[in-house]
Order: sequence, then structure tokens, then C-alpha cells
Amino acid sequence: MVFLKRTIPANPKKRPATPSENIHSPVAVASVATLGSDRHRNATFSAAAVAAATTGSVGGIVGNAKGKGVRGTEGDDEEQDVSVMVSLLAEAGCTLRVSGDTPPSLPADSHKFRRHIDTRLSSVEDPSIVPRFLSGFSSYIQSPQNFRRVLIPANHDSGSSWGESLVRVLLLVAPIQSQMLNLLLEKLPEHFNADAACVGRSLKDDIARLIVNQLRWLDFLVDSGSFVEKLMEVLSISPPGLKKELIGSLPEIIGDKCHSTVVSALEKMLLEDSDVIVPVLDSFTALNLDEQLQEQLKFVGVMDPYSVRNNKFKGKFSAQSTEVSILDALRSSLRFKNILCEAVLKVLKSIDQPRNHKVIDLWFLMLIYKNGGSLQKDTQKILKKKIVDGCFCEALFDQCIAGNQELVKDYFPSFVSLSEYLLTCKEKQARKFGIHLYTLLFVEFKDTYSRQEVLGALVTHIGSGIAHEVCSALETLILLTMRYTEDLIPISSHISGILDYLECFQEDNLHKVYEVFSRLALAARSRAETIRSSIANEVLMIIRKQVSNADMMYRKMGVIGALKVVSTLGDVNAPLSFFSSQKSNSDDALELLQMSLDSCKLVPLTLILFYDELVALLEGSVLKPEIIEWIGKHASEFEPMFLSDLEGGQLPLSVPCDGIEGELWINLDGDASPIVLKILPLLSSSLQQQSDSLQILPSQFLLLSVVERLSNQGSLGGIDALLGCPLHLPSPRYLSGVHWKKLTEKQKHIVCFSLFYAVNWIRELLNAFSSQVVDKIENVTPNTKEETVKKLLKRLRNLVVMESILDAFLKACPLSLPEVCCYSRDQFGPIFRGKKSSERVLSEDILAKKKKKQKTDPSASGNSCPYGKLRQPTIIDALKKAVQASQEGLNEGSPRFLSREKTPQRAEHCTIDVDEIEVVDISAEPKILEAQRSKFRPLNVDSLSLLSFSERCLLC
Repeated sequence: MVFLKRTIPANPKKRPATPSENIHSPVAVASVATLGSDRHRNATFSAAAVAAATTGSVGGIVGNAKGKGVRGTEGDDEEQDVSVMVSLLAEAGCTLRVSGDTPPSLPADSHKFRRHIDTRLSSVEDPSIVPRFLSGFSSYIQSPQNFRRVLIPANHDSGSSWGESLVRVLLLVAPIQSQMLNLLLEKLPEHFNADAACVGRSLKDDIARLIVNQLRWLDFLVDSGSFVEKLMEVLSISPPGLKKELIGSLPEIIGDKCHSTVVSALEKMLLEDSDVIVPVLDSFTALNLDEQLQEQLKFVGVMDPYSVRNNKFKGKFSAQSTEVSILDALRSSLRFKNILCEAVLKVLKSIDQPRNHKVIDLWFLMLIYKNGGSLQKDTQKILKKKIVDGCFCEALFDQCIAGNQELVKDYFPSFVSLSEYLLTCKEKQARKFGIHLYTLLFVEFKDTYSRQEVLGALVTHIGSGIAHEVCSALETLILLTMRYTEDLIPISSHISGILDYLECFQEDNLHKVYEVFSRLALAARSRAETIRSSIANEVLMIIRKQVSNADMMYRKMGVIGALKVVSTLGDVNAPLSFFSSQKSNSDDALELLQMSLDSCKLVPLTLILFYDELVALLEGSVLKPEIIEWIGKHASEFEPMFLSDLEGGQLPLSVPCDGIEGELWINLDGDASPIVLKILPLLSSSLQQQSDSLQILPSQFLLLSVVERLSNQGSLGGIDALLGCPLHLPSPRYLSGVHWKKLTEKQKHIVCFSLFYAVNWIRELLNAFSSQVVDKIENVTPNTKEETVKKLLKRLRNLVVMESILDAFLKACPLSLPEVCCYSRDQFGPIFRGKKSSERVLSEDILAKKKKKQKTDPSASGNSCPYGKLRQPTIIDALKKAVQASQEGLNEGSPRFLSREKTPQRAEHCTIDVDEIEVVDISAEPKILEAQRSKFRPLNVDSLSLLSFSERCLLC
């Protein structure tokens, strides 16, 4: 991690010299009081003087180290080797002190000193000088007092202190470096027993630590491989305190070529001793590892079976592993240290690239979060920001949790708590991660307690009443029921209480609730056990009661639930299982459909809902053939109910309906049209059922169009006559002031209702047939597409005009319009519904395009042509031209109405006079309609994409 990196010199071959250190400090070597010396005196310093001043003889030195007595002849040889060593050092300017704890005195120019020693030891004239020098040095340091002298910082012959010891200087002499390193490592175990006794001592009194200090930041290593192997051997047998010291110093000791050996040794130590986790982790972060070594050292790795220990944590049994110990050590180091935690969070916040984040980063956030305190909220905010900014990906959470149950177990409550926080966030990306985290926890922890905790948290979200939180929690449950239904059934009682509060859900969330329990019911039906089947029985019982309930609210809930269950039972991939009644899933689905239809026929509004839900069912599921056949049979009832035949494009017989004469409106196919939509005859029928059927006209047509599209590879060619067919409506002459006043109240209502149903018919036509020009359908030819576009644009103009007419007459005859849409939930994409009316938005859109073109193309400006021939017409221009047309125009475009612009003052204070009813401003906002806009069929956004077609099409 970035915040664990230590600073390493750029060129490891030229390591910096160890700075002056304080011998009175437990962590640094001190400068000692320097003793004055004379260079000539140094040169004549003899081995005999050294021997006399120490133990009386060199033999005594060796004897004290080798045993209790004197070696005799061997002692004489060692004395000679010591004499050679001392003489060689004296020649170079080094004085070995003869009394007390005084360290050697070295010349001021250390480089000259090393060069002299190097030259003498490299001499070919005397090949025995190197072994004799090393033998003498080995004999000299057999005395602990002498050994300590050469390890502590030496004195400068000018009287000032010098940071390096004699051993440190000799380690930088190439001919003897390897042997000196081996000698030091072999001496190290002699001081292991004092490891515990040396706790709290200063560095000058701790021989083992003094040896380690000589090995740091050497400028070069002659034989790094052998040295590292020897170092790892000594490290493996070192006592705990010294082992941690050595491990922490490894990046400063070893070269760049031996990291693989070091990593292997440290990995082995991790498996054997969890006490060295922290220093090992610190060393790993400072080593330069290649990709292969990094892949071995992933923070979350394979659990080690040999390092597993039993441990109780908060009363629970927990399997300790290497990773668990690492987290425990890190958490302990962060606890109650807010300054350190704040530094960690600051570094994490500064990382802004996803590739720079590792799993350990997520764990650091979890450790700080679990420790509690004032930094919990900061941790939550950082986590959310990382997720929203895309710095944390789902794979990072997967690597942290998946397959690491023992590692995560002690942090499970913290993970659940963070999941709860993420699901309450307004940011969609944060909630998405909350859903993913809940799912991961449910999958990873298979014990009943943990899964009950997850479900309990989700139920709490659902009961919050906050829309986005409820929606996300239900999406999580849907995901769990889709993938882990069998695991949910035994603990379904923890969520079944949601069924008692169905009336509290909005319609979109109601669909999600029923989807959850429909999937659970389907899985339960495939098992014969009573426990498993109880949830299926409960769901079906609730739905049957709701469908038959007299209250409209509960009946709607029952229809939604029934068709959601049908979507599950009737899915083509659903198992063909049988229950105790020996009925197949398809049979039960058909029974539910028929029961719902029979109940909905009594009330038009519930039948509208039923058809709309069937459309959603067809669009969102792949159903079994028998289900589709049943739906298609009922969709085909549209033709005999709403259509009549024409003879030569004309009504065969003109019969007044309730005293109102009817005519054909907006016939786009002319004499070629074989059918007519009979709105006026149905509306004026004495049979209430036929009159009410106009309420379900748009929804039943929508169902018919979806069935046709799904059965004909996306094409609506089988019902394309409906797009251009005329409408049987009251004669336009009733829309003039004179004739309008002669109508009875009932007749006026019939006129208004006729216009209302015509408007909704056109809206659903636009929704259905816009798919033929927006979607890429292979069996729709370019000519057919172009013809469809022209008709759709004409229908758009029809819609604008007819809504304006309806708005004008509602001012003269206020009434409450019937509902043809149960709710504004969009089943096929975003809907077009807002404060502004459809025609208003259409007009503004075209006018905005016109202004943009005038700015960029002078030829499009109205000033370039005083007659306006080259000016791009807007849809309002086309509509004005249409309403000024003759009776022929009535049959092709719109009824005869004059349209004139009104001043703002007139528009604000205008009062409707029946004598001026024929004057309709189609550019004005239909305010009366807007008050009842929720009762209209919504326009899908796809239908408005027609405005993006070419100018040539707009002029049609």
C-alpha cells in the first residue's frame, strides 16, 4: 500500500552511509567521546601492546573464547594472525584501543583507509594475507569486549566522532566482505540467549542488534545470493524480538536480485508463526516484487490449514488464519489512534484511479469502520464517494468476501451495516453496490443466523417508506429469489410478513413484492412437503381474496398479483411440476387468468388494468404456447366489438344515434378503407356494457397490437388498416355555436365523450405503430415504413387539433372524463406526461428547430423570401392550413375550424361564448384537459421520435 511504502534510495548499488547515531537511544547508535591520537603513534601500535592491555596475551584472548584454558601451539598461530591484522590496520591509520570500552580510532579519510586495506589484501605477492587477516580478526573478536568495540561507532583521529564502526568500514572492502558477513552471521546466535534480557537496553549494549545494524544499506554486495541464504538460515532460528528486527530490516539489507528467496522464506515463516505478520507485511510492501511474486502475495489468499487455531471472539468459534491474524494486528494498531486512521483515510482519498486500489484498501476502511468512533461517518462517505466515482468496482468486493468466510466472519455485522448505509443513499450507483454486497453476504454465509440478519435488514429497508430505499431492497430480494430460491424457502417466514402490508406499496413496488413471492411459490410447488407448500398456498389464497374483493384497491392488487404468478407459472422455462391437485403449472395459470378476467369484466377500470398487465406479461416473459393461445383468443374479440365494415369508403347506412348524426372523421385511406371505428354508435347505445366498452378500447387495442407484433416477427402488417381507418364520430356541424346550442345536455356529453375516446384511440395508435419506424424490423419494407411515417405524422396533427377542440368544448360543457388508464406506470419505456400538453411540446420543439436552422442557414430565414415560400413550415403552420381546408380536408386531416392567434391579454381573459365556439386556438395550452390529463392514455417517448424524421416527411 502507498501508506506502507518506505523510502528507498534510487540506486541500491550506492546505498547511503549510516548517519551518526545516539548510543544512549534504544533505536540508534550514539557518538562516543573521541580520544585524541597521533598518526605516528598509530603506525607503531603493536599487537603485543594490544595483548598486554587486554588479557595479557593473545593466547589468553583465544583461550577465553575457545575454552577455559590456552590452546598452546594453536594459540601462537592465532597470536601471529592477530599481529598481522593489527599491523595491517595500523598501516592504514587505524588504532585499536587497549583499555576500557573505547572504540577504535579511524583516520579522517575513510575512502583512503578502505583503499589501502583493499590494496594490501588484494596483493598477489602474499596470497595468505587475506586468511591470516580474517583469522586474526576472528580471534580478536572472541572477546565480547573487543567485539563490542568494533561494532560501535569509531572515533575520528582528529578528535571528532565518526558514525561508522570498524566492522562497517571493513564490510565495504570487497576482498573480505563475504567472509566478514559470514563471520558476523555466525556470531549472531551466540547472543540469542540475551534477547529477552536486552529488552529496554540501548543499542550499544545489545550485541545482536549491533550486528544487524552493520548490515543495513551496504553500498554493494559481492555475493548477495550466498549472503541472503545464510541470513535466512539465521533468521529462521532467531528469537521473536530479534526475528522481528531482522524481518523489518530486510529491505535495507538484501540486494535487488534475491527477493524471490526472501519472499519464499517469509511465506514459510507466516505459515509457522503468526507473530511476525506485521513486520513481514511491512517488508513485502517495501520489496520490489515482479508480477509472479505479486500474484503469490495477494492479500486475500488460500487459507493455511497448518496455521489454523481455535479462538473465541465475542463468544463465537473462529478459525484463525494468516489473513485473520493480519487483520487483527492491523486493527489493533489502528484502534484508538485517530491520527493514524485519519492519515490512512487521507491517503485513500488521494487515490483516484481504480487500478491503483487493492483489496487491502477496502479492508482498511472496514477496520476503521469496525473500530467505531467519530471516524465511522467519514469512512462511510469515503466508501460512497469511491463507489460513485467508479474507483471501487464490484470485483474488489468479490475478492474481499467471496470464498473468505473465516476472514469476514468477525466483520459480518460491519459489512451488513455498510450495506444498510449504501442502500439508503440517493445515488443509484451506491445502491447498486449495496444490493451486490447484500447478495454476496447471503451467498457466502450459509448459516441460518447470518441469512436471517440479511433478510431482517432488507425487511427494515422495505418498511422505511422511502421510495428509492424500498425499491432497492425489493430488487435485492428479487435477485435472491431468482438465484437462491431453494435457500430462501426454509427461512421465508422472515419475509412473509410483507404480505400483510401490501396496501402500503405503490404499484411499481407491488409488482416486485409479488414477483418475490411468486418465485418462492413456484419453487415450493415443486416439493410435496407441507412446509414448502405453505407459502404457495398462502400466496394463492391472498390473490383469490383480493381479486374477488369489492374494494377497487384490493381488486387491483389481486390482478397484479395474479398476473405476476401467471408470469412465473406460465414461463416457458418453468418446470412442469404437479401439486396435490394434480394440476400442471399451465393449468393453474390459465385458471388464474380466467378467474381474474371474470372478476374484471364487471368493472371497466379493472379490465383496463387486466389488459395492461397482460401486455406487460407478453413483453416481459416468454410464455408457454397454451398461455399465448388463451391471450390471443381474447385479443381477437377486438374486431367484432369495435369495428364495422364500410362500402366504398362510406357508411352503408346513416342512422342517427340519440338524435345525433354521425360522419366519418380523419379517414387517411379514403375510399380504400374497408373498416371504421364505431365510437358514436357504441357511446349512444342503450346497452351499458357497450357504452362502457369504449373505456377499454385503447388498452384492448394495445393488447391486440402486442399479440400481432409478437406473432408476426415484430410487424403490424396484419392490422395496418387500423392506422388509416376513419372514426365514426358526431357530425362536425354540431361543433358550431348554432348547432351546439340546440343539443341537449346528454347529446353534448356524447359529443365530448366521442372526442375524448377518439383522442385516446389516436394516442394508442401512435404508441403501437411508432414501433414500425423506430425499431429495425426485417419484414417491414422501406416503402411501407415511409408510408407509415406519413400516416403517423398526420395522426399527430389529428391529435393536436382534436385535443384543442375537446378543450374548447369542455369549457362550454364542464364534465368529468372517464378513466382509460389506471395509473401512469410506463410498461414499455418512458412515457410522455408532464405539465405541458403534448401539442404544446410538439409546437415548441418544432419552433426551436426552426430558430436553430434560421441561425445557421440564411436561406431558411423568413426574411430571405418575403412570400415565405422558402421558409421552413412548422407543424402549427401545417395544422392551420389543415383547419382551413374544405370538407375534403375534413376527410383527410381535421374538421373545419378557424384558428387565429390571440393576444396575450385575450388569452388570459378569454371567456367562452357558444356563438364563437368554432374559433379554436390550437397553439394555446389546453388548460382544461391538463386538469384531467391523468385519465388519458400516455404517449410513449418512442412515438415522439417521429419529429426527428426528414423535412420532406414533415411537409406531407
